[in-house]
Amino acid sequence: MKEHLQQLSYNQAFKKGADLWVLSDPKHNFWNYKIDWYLGFQIKKQKLYRTDQKTTPSENLSFPLEEKKKQPENPVLAKAGIKDQTDIKINPLLSTKIKSLLKKYQITSLPSSSPSTSPPLLIESSLYLPNLWTLEVAYSTKWLDTIYDIWCSLNQPTLRIFAPKEVKKEAIEKKWQSVAENTRIQYIIDYTEPISL
Repeated sequence: MKEHLQQLSYNQAFKKGADLWVLSDPKHNFWNYKIDWYLGFQIKKQKLYRTDQKTTPSENLSFPLEEKKKQPENPVLAKAGIKDQTDIKINPLLSTKIKSLLKKYQITSLPSSSPSTSPPLLIESSLYLPNLWTLEVAYSTKWLDTIYDIWCSLNQPTLRIFAPKEVKKEAIEKKWQSVAENTRIQYIIDYTEPISL
């Protein structure tokens, strides 16, 4: 195992150490409930809000920061086939804080999800948790690929993965084995079942 990959124990989950925290939906990961509680139920509220909207899932997350302004081509996004983003509208749900962070880190767009799944949800969480962002990505068989692509499009910040029980330690280590040694990747494997009250 490389030095930049670190498995955390449950009691280390909420300590400082990563800018981006990634978790799956609550059906597959009990951490979702706890983190959402600290976020003032923003994840749950956003899901309720999305069901009331008439937009497609790809409209919820794929956007340029400034409408109709040609952005320089991002090599990670170009590899994913995303080239011209000038006709995509700005997501009105993004807070000013998230927009300023995206500009600060020179992030020009985020990839969209497939219409069959709920789109990823990125929340600016520095007021509630010891991180900058929390990202929820619905679990699928391509979950690690999806979060890897989003992580790359966010310019590879330090990362903490709250992996669902379906994801194995070896799969995480294999996916992130080739990243730069100075990039810290932490992960916690969920071995528990959600508690029903």
